[in-house]
Amino acid sequence: MQLELLNFPVDRFQRARQHAAAVQRELDVLRIEGERAGRLPRRSDEIIADLDARFTGYRATMDMLDGLFAQGTDHADVQIPVLGDAEERAVAVQALADLLDEMDAYCEAGDQLLTVVTPPDLRAFRAWLFAEVIGQLRGATPTAWQERDAPSQAAPSSATPNGGEPLVVRESGALDLADAARLREALQTAFTTTSDDVIVDLTDVEFVDSVILSVFVTAHKRFVAADRNLALVVPPDVHRVFELTGLVGVLDVRDA
Repeated sequence: MQLELLNFPVDRFQRARQHAAAVQRELDVLRIEGERAGRLPRRSDEIIADLDARFTGYRATMDMLDGLFAQGTDHADVQIPVLGDAEERAVAVQALADLLDEMDAYCEAGDQLLTVVTPPDLRAFRAWLFAEVIGQLRGATPTAWQERDAPSQAAPSSATPNGGEPLVVRESGALDLADAARLREALQTAFTTTSDDVIVDLTDVEFVDSVILSVFVTAHKRFVAADRNLALVVPPDVHRVFELTGLVGVLDVRDA
């Protein structure tokens, strides 16, 4: 048989792959550290290898999608040949879907990972993709991908619910591992010394590394739990870092 993925969103697929790969890299680091690992999701590469063996055209399809992405193609109709027992293949694909859900649950459960839970638009795509593959393996008719509009959100306000003015924390220069402890302490102090929202002004910051992003993610979770807001004002170069890591739309990131 042959699977048909109609109007397949190439860019969204690539973003979903990059996000899953980022989570897997961090899980692998935790496995190496051992004592921090706890109960981690299984390794995705084992399931991917199994799919590669079961789906005759799986690897060729991945290569084709990479080529379309490199060419700037937005959407394409994709065909994937499948040999052997369809139900057995459906079970294998469901295992991958379950693993990705397990990864998301792990991201949501604590602050050990820098990579955030899968953004809503990628979750919508993933749900469609697995429904199509598993459904067609079990006899369903192909259904084309349709773009979903993101839920409308009110523009973030600079004032807090209780009417107070946000506290501003200003940073400058290049922020990396050496600055993490100081920045974490500054955000902790801001959190405890006021009940208002907090703005971190990064206008004069040239660079942030993954450790600093992790500090912001952890602080964001604490502010959200307290029904407060932590906003980050960033220049264009730093904004790009937040885009590449998938944090735009999760954190309150504002242009300087």
